Amino acid sequence: MDIMEDIFCRRSVRKYENKPILDDDIFETIKAVSFAPSGKNNQPWSFLITSNKDDINMISNCSICSE
Repeated sequence: MDIMEDIFCRRSVRKYENKPILDDDIFETIKAVSFAPSGKNNQPWSFLITSNKDDINMISNCSICSE
């Protein structure tokens, strides 16, 4: 798939499947994201990874997280 096909075929997901994500897929995604460009190579992002439903609900209701 080339970049233009990726751009034109992108979609918004509004419904998720209730199945676990493989650890290898999570780490591969983090590796890819860590190579994303940032101003002055500042890399201001951080990651929080959890599969605990209570944690996920708490994070999704956190007002600072939705800004």
